[in-house]
Amino acid sequence: EDTIVEPGDSLKLHCDPENEGEQINFNITWYKNDQILQEKTENILILEDLNNTANYKCQFSNLAGNKSMSIEIIVSKKPVIRLSPLQIIAEKGDRVEYTCNIEHRTDNMMIDWYVGNSENSLLKVFKNGTAESADAAAASKSASNSTEPSLFDHLDIIENQTKLVIHTENTPHLKTIACEVSNPAGIERKVSKITVLEKLSLEVETGTDMPFPVTSENM
Repeated sequence: EDTIVEPGDSLKLHCDPENEGEQINFNITWYKNDQILQEKTENILILEDLNNTANYKCQFSNLAGNKSMSIEIIVSKKPVIRLSPLQIIAEKGDRVEYTCNIEHRTDNMMIDWYVGNSENSLLKVFKNGTAESADAAAASKSASNSTEPSLFDHLDIIENQTKLVIHTENTPHLKTIACEVSNPAGIERKVSKITVLEKLSLEVETGTDMPFPVTSENM
């Protein structure tokens, strides 16, 4: 059995024999991560200012034998994240980088990235740093209704899974990005909107009546 608490919380554990006969002349030993925590006849253990996940076990014994019960106390706080940028307009061919900032990151957190045409049709492309390769590629290409390369082919994650890099050369159908972080205490998701535009091309006529293309550049 698991119990989730936030850092700094207190908790009272009870250890009660199931049968009345076992309650006569018995001893209790408390363990934390299989190390003896304290030995006493009381069946209550008070934990204060919890900061670390641990397994607690009580073992009660009498002349007839012994029994034990255990509980996992998970110390965790629901993730708090910030995704940036929240909205961006990019030109086709740009390299766009998203950052998922996580407050108080811990080892038991999972970081997942989603992409899609809308918030209601998001596709998971990276699960805790692992590419959802075959399914993601096929579904992404199908969702785009396009013969162009799959959206998945133009994504990378860097910096310990907290950054998603998009190469927009062949991703005109991309509209929504989401970062989702979860731990035993809960899930937090942030969503960003992206618009990918074709690069503007102009034709300028010269005195020789020979038009030539001019491609705009950001200054």
